[in-house]
Amino acid sequence: MRANEVKRELENAHGQLFANIQLVLSEMFQLIFSREDEQGNSLVNCLRDHNIERIILVPHGLLHVLPLHAMSYMSSAGQLRYLIDDFEVVYAPACQVLQQSARHLSVQLGHGFKTHTKELVAVVDPDGSLPGARAEVAAIEQFFSTKQVLEGSEATVEAVCSAIEDAGYVHFACHGYFDSKSPLNSHITLADGPLTLGMIFERVRVNPGCRVTLSACETGLVRPGSTDEYLGLPSGFLFAGASSILASLWEVDDNSTMALMNHTYEGFCKGNLSLSESLRQAQVSLKSTATYCHPYYWAPFQAIGPAWQQIGKLS
Repeated sequence: MRANEVKRELENAHGQLFANIQLVLSEMFQLIFSREDEQGNSLVNCLRDHNIERIILVPHGLLHVLPLHAMSYMSSAGQLRYLIDDFEVVYAPACQVLQQSARHLSVQLGHGFKTHTKELVAVVDPDGSLPGARAEVAAIEQFFSTKQVLEGSEATVEAVCSAIEDAGYVHFACHGYFDSKSPLNSHITLADGPLTLGMIFERVRVNPGCRVTLSACETGLVRPGSTDEYLGLPSGFLFAGASSILASLWEVDDNSTMALMNHTYEGFCKGNLSLSESLRQAQVSLKSTATYCHPYYWAPFQAIGPAWQQIGKLS
């Protein structure tokens, strides 16, 4: 599809919504990063002067549902730039959760990173409605030497919960749903029914330090509340023992997601990059293309937890 056709499609389907989001994100960048103090200093210049490359964001309330890594500004050369053009951005639902995730990594370190028997467990298209998911996993499984792929009818709740217990990396390529009224009913759709957030809290355990990718729609959404309240699918897997999560904020496009995931896994598994830096580079690469330059395609995914840690990498 040509770039102008993509633009028209987005304008018709998502245009006003994303225009409003981008306006808010641009204003936020001005208020947080570009605003100067009495001495004429701004936060962004201070970060650059001190060679800061990574920003950890702990959103509050409704900020949880915004792609804050897509905060934007116009450069002195008149080019539109985003926060990820300058910084690696990692999210934490709360400082306490970040500490807990770091402890999961410490447990893995204490076991010498050899506690998993499978480098990758992939859950693929359980209900048969996502042919793009099969191509997505076929592209990324090449980066792992030991793997188990649960595809179609094989991806039952019982089989998935059992398989992911000793995996170093878990990849869900399936439908996801966020229930804003009852977050514990938010779920990943499997072959024999939903794997709900409530079920994840109750019965799912993963290898300490495991990385989890939720390559599905709305998997990163949470119900905003107090600063200590973070109720969504990522929190379930962090509670289960994962150290970091890749998740999405809205309904994702099959083709752009496949390209983004392939680039992310290649950087992480072969490029000696952290998971969050791999995601950042994949997003920067995707937004430089004519077809996928709109934030709708590259901005939904976010890295949650200490995803900058390279400890326990699988390569």
